[in-house]
Amino acid sequence: MKNYTIENFRIYSILCLFGATLALGLLLIVGMPVPGAAQTTVSCANTAAIPNPESASLIRDCETLLGLKDTLRGSASLNWSTSRPISQWTGVTVSSSHVTRLNLQRKGLTGSIPAQLANLSNLEDLRLYSNQ
Repeated sequence: MKNYTIENFRIYSILCLFGATLALGLLLIVGMPVPGAAQTTVSCANTAAIPNPESASLIRDCETLLGLKDTLRGSASLNWSTSRPISQWTGVTVSSSHVTRLNLQRKGLTGSIPAQLANLSNLEDLRLYSNQ
């Protein structure tokens, strides 16, 4: 029987994390459909979420997030709605008329990671850890 050291486990953990990250990246790039990931078609233009209809890219990002909200959150709660400004949505950061960051760590999310996240073309930071 081989003796495993803490270092062996650290290397194994890093490789597992790398593999999971690579798999998620490929899923988002390829855009494979996620079972049960139904897109909700909701217009964000001229709503409290996006009162300025000239921000076409932000409207697309808003509609993408609303379309994947239920799949991502599962049984958790997210305050994403056209009745509130997108800049006030839980975990959403907007800059230069784009969603650039989703920080949803420790939000009790129980859903799956939708491939539609790949539609957020200016997303620079995605944090989903410490969820189910």
